[in-house]
Amino acid sequence: MKRYLYGLNIQGIQGLIFETTKLKEIIGASDFVEQACTSLFKDMVGKNTYQKDQQIIGAAGRIQYVFEDKATCERVVMHFPKELRRKIPDIRLSQAVVAVGAELTEEDLQLLDQRLAIQSNKIPTQHGLGLMISERSRRTGAPAARISKVNGEKEFLDLKQDNKRAIANGQRDLLFEKMLGTDAYPKERYPLEIEDLLPGRGKNNEWIAVVHADGNSLGKTIQRMAKQLSSRQMQSAMKAFSKKLDTATRLAAAAAFEEVVKPVVDEEKGVIPLRPVLLGGDDITLIIRGDLALDFTAAFLANFALQTKIQFSELVERYEIKELQKGLTACAGIAYVKYNYPFHYAVDLSEELCRHTKNIAKGFDLDHIPSGLNFHRVQSSFVESYHTIIEDELTATAGENEVRLDYGPYFLEELKESGYTSIKQLKSWVREMKRKDAPKTSIRNWLTALNRDHGEAHQLMNRIQYINHKYAKRLGLQHAIRHRSVLEKEEEKEFQVTHLFDTIVLAGIK
Repeated sequence: MKRYLYGLNIQGIQGLIFETTKLKEIIGASDFVEQACTSLFKDMVGKNTYQKDQQIIGAAGRIQYVFEDKATCERVVMHFPKELRRKIPDIRLSQAVVAVGAELTEEDLQLLDQRLAIQSNKIPTQHGLGLMISERSRRTGAPAARISKVNGEKEFLDLKQDNKRAIANGQRDLLFEKMLGTDAYPKERYPLEIEDLLPGRGKNNEWIAVVHADGNSLGKTIQRMAKQLSSRQMQSAMKAFSKKLDTATRLAAAAAFEEVVKPVVDEEKGVIPLRPVLLGGDDITLIIRGDLALDFTAAFLANFALQTKIQFSELVERYEIKELQKGLTACAGIAYVKYNYPFHYAVDLSEELCRHTKNIAKGFDLDHIPSGLNFHRVQSSFVESYHTIIEDELTATAGENEVRLDYGPYFLEELKESGYTSIKQLKSWVREMKRKDAPKTSIRNWLTALNRDHGEAHQLMNRIQYINHKYAKRLGLQHAIRHRSVLEKEEEKEFQVTHLFDTIVLAGIK
C-alpha cells in the first residue's frame, strides 16, 4: 500500500515576524505561524479526514504528515499554499512529497528534507504589486487594503499588516496559551505595544531584550535515533520525539516564567513584561524587559535540560534509545536594544550570539554540548555582524596590546580550566556591581584607559583595588585581565580578556 509523506516549511519565519516594530503585527505573525502548523492545516486536510497520529511534526513553521490516499495529498499541495498566502500574501513556503510504503524509513525522511531544500531555492512569483495609482502603506510600500485611524490620524495598512493585526486582536493568544495555559492570566494582561513591556513606558534609559534559544545537536540526535529504529518503529518514534521535544520546550519556558517573571507580575499588578513570538520544537524566541532577560534565559536553559531528560525517559525505555538518557542542552543569545530599535536586526543579532555560543561550546564536548549564553547591548545605530562588533567595539587597543571586552559565553556549569565562567558567577559580579558603593565610575575610567595606555590602566586598577579593597575579590579585580586560549578554525588563538565590561553593562540594564 502506497502512502505519501508530505512536508511543508515556512521560510524566513524570523523575517516574517519581525519585519515591523509594531508589536501587534509581531503577535499576529507569530500566531499565524502557529495556526498554519496546527488548526489551518487540520482544516485543509478536513476535520473528518485528519488523523492526529499521522502528523509527525506540526510546530515552528514545519509540518510533516503521512497521507493514506493520493487525492487528499494532491488537494493539500494544490490549495494549502494559496490559503496561507490569502492571509499573508508574500509568505515563502516550500512543499515536497515522498511516496512511502507501509512503514516509514530513515531514507524517506532524508529524501523529504532533500526535496524541501531544493524547493526552498525556488523564487516564488511576486503578487499584490498593485496599480501605480493605488494608495500605499507608508511603512511597507505595498497597496493599502484598509485605512485605520490612530489618534485621529489616518494609517494606511496593506493586506498583510491588516491580517496580522486582526489575528492579534482575536479572542485567543496562542503562544501565551501554549506557554502558560488558557486560564493563567486574562488577555488584558498581555502586552500589545512594545512600550507595555517597560515600567516607565519607553523612557530612554530603559532596555528590552530579544532572546533566542536553540537546542544543541538536534540534527545529530535525530540521525542517531533513525539508525537505531526499525521501519516499524520509525513513524511512531519520530512523532513521539517531536511531541516530547515540543512539550519540554513549552514546560521549560513556563518554569522560567514561574521563577523569574511571575513574581514581578504579581508584585506590579500590571501587564506581563514578556512576549513569546516563537515557541516550538527546540526553539524559543521572545521579547522581554531588559532587567529580566538574563535570569529568564538562564532559568530556561536549566529547565530545558531537565525537561528533555524527563520527557525523553519514556522514549529511552520504549525504544531503547540510549542517546536520549541525558536529554538535550541548549544555547541562547540575548540582544539588548532600545524599544524603538528595528527588531529584525535584534533578532539576527540574538541568533548570531546563539551560534557564537554553540561554536565555542562544541569545543568542550561534542557528545553533550554544555548549555550557555552570550549577550550584547547595542549602543550603535549601525547594523553589523557580531564578529565586526567584536573588532570595532569590543576590543580595547593600546599600542600592540589588545584586550577583548567580550568575556562570554557564560555556561550553566562551571567548566574548570576552560577559561570560561558560569552564569552564576556572572550574576554574582553584576549583583556586587549594582551596590551603591561599588566603584562603577572608576572601572569605567579603567576601561577607557585600556584604549590609551596599558601602563596607565595597570596603575589605575591598583589604585581601585587599594581604595575599594572589599570589592577586590567580590568583583574579581585581582584578575581584571585574564589570558584565554580558544580554538578557531583549527588554530589555537590566545588573547587577553576582561569580565568587567560585561559586568558593568549588565549592571546598567534597567
